[in-house]
Amino acid sequence: MRNTEPSSGGLALVSNTPKTEATSHLCANCHSCEFVMPSETSCTGLRCGYQYFLVLPFLRKVTRMDHFPEVNAIHACEHWCEKKLTGTK
Repeated sequence: MRNTEPSSGGLALVSNTPKTEATSHLCANCHSCEFVMPSETSCTGLRCGYQYFLVLPFLRKVTRMDHFPEVNAIHACEHWCEKKLTGTK
């Protein structure tokens, strides 16, 4: 995964992973997740909305925030999904 390249001061490690791919792997946490929801009632200020977002938008019901688990910004789970940037004009 890493190659070494000679440099004037010795060997330098060089990653073959594209910069954008490496950056997204480093940021795989709840704070950067598609399903995170801000919450004033959570000690961490965040809750996991994975179950909420599984339901089609027109079928979603308003639910109290305490029904969703509190999450820490630096943690992640198997449901992590990168936030999609939507361009609005």
